[in-house]
Amino acid sequence: MSLGAAGGRLLPCRRWMRAGLCAMLPVVLCSGLQAQGVEGELQEVAERLAAAQRAQLDLISPRNYERASERLADARERHANGSRVEDVLSRLVDARRYLEEAERLRADGERLLGPALRTRATALDEAAPQWVPGAWRNAQETLLDAGRRLESSDPDEAALLAERAAGLFAEAEREAVRVSVLGDAWTARDGATGARAPDLAPAAFGEAVERLTEADRLLATDRSRREEAVSIAASASAGFRRAAILAAITDSVNSRLLSVEQVVARHEAELDAIADALGVEADYSAGTDPAALLLLADIRRLLEERADLGDRLETEQRQSTALRARVDTLEVRLAQLEAREADVAARLRARERREQKIREVAAIFLAEEGEVVATSDRLTLRLTGMTFATGSSEIDPELYPLLTKVQRVLSEFPEAPATIEGHTDSRGNDASNLALSRRRAFAVREYLLANMPISADRLAAVGFGEERPVASNDTADGRARNRRIDVVLVIGS
Repeated sequence: MSLGAAGGRLLPCRRWMRAGLCAMLPVVLCSGLQAQGVEGELQEVAERLAAAQRAQLDLISPRNYERASERLADARERHANGSRVEDVLSRLVDARRYLEEAERLRADGERLLGPALRTRATALDEAAPQWVPGAWRNAQETLLDAGRRLESSDPDEAALLAERAAGLFAEAEREAVRVSVLGDAWTARDGATGARAPDLAPAAFGEAVERLTEADRLLATDRSRREEAVSIAASASAGFRRAAILAAITDSVNSRLLSVEQVVARHEAELDAIADALGVEADYSAGTDPAALLLLADIRRLLEERADLGDRLETEQRQSTALRARVDTLEVRLAQLEAREADVAARLRARERREQKIREVAAIFLAEEGEVVATSDRLTLRLTGMTFATGSSEIDPELYPLLTKVQRVLSEFPEAPATIEGHTDSRGNDASNLALSRRRAFAVREYLLANMPISADRLAAVGFGEERPVASNDTADGRARNRRIDVVLVIGS
């Protein structure tokens, strides 16, 4: 910015002369100051300082840049505090002088420090300050030392320091890539080591170590395969975490905190959950492996069916798009809108009837009998009053009136499939609780089938044992609420 020109001519500096400033400033400079004012001068120096930073003069000539920044900050503070104009402007003159000195060194700096500056930019792209802050600080300080040597008219030493800084930045960049790609796997490895996985789960731990080594080798030999290294490192992380879990289980078995039977029961429970989701029942008479293979076959079949449905949907969507393209008259669009409005109105009326029916159903049950929980597509009769004798699945005749209310609800929703769910509290053996909850759920199902006209296909039964509590098992009242029968009806949205 030219400090002496305004509208193509020089302005007089009487005001600055009266202030005594022109005694130390050139007339041309004084004229420019009068035209711009102090605010303009502050802005001009701030913009020039920002441009210097973009040109990396803060690295090429760090002392001059720092002093210019300090003078600008001092000028701003003095201006804000109402100091004399000449005091503010004198700081800006100093700031400009330091910036000019930094700009004078720019060409030599770019020549001598250029490789280090470019390597630094590459390290920044890899977020080296975040991943390897220590290595970054070391390289940054070495580069600043090179700039200071350049300011001290020692180009040979500046070149040596710049070369060293380039190497340090390159190393920081390489290490940043390693940390960003392998860091999570390293953390998982440390966790697995702390869990004694090398001793208790050596095979799983060894496989994870091999994957981590492979990822590190890829980064070191072929950076173009970085995405592959990321994938392998993620696999190593998962492997280390799996090894830690296996080590914990092995340790529990070795310490007799957990039996092999309990481990197998847990595995069966996990397979049962998958089987329930698939709508089948797992058979463990030949062991868990054949049961798992059958479930896997069911899953693959469902995936194939989904893929087939996806293809059909895509075909139908293309056909629908072609049909919509033909609908280009106002009359057809209006008819579509009217039909849509009618459909929405019908759905609203159906929803209102559904909500009214839910309110009527909820009013049937007393508080001690249970509660009705409604979601977007399900209605759950939480029968906390449906109690059984300890270890028994026989229905007490006193509960017949409560089951009569359940029959009424099933009749109110004749199209809704229902599932009888058995639940227990946490006392006792997990496997025993699961089996007991199933017997009780099937007992309720058989009672309902025997006492009302309902299709057996519409009514399912399942036991969850203690895994789905609705209250704390730490209190008698909570355990009583957890010992319950839930009747879940799928009523649609």
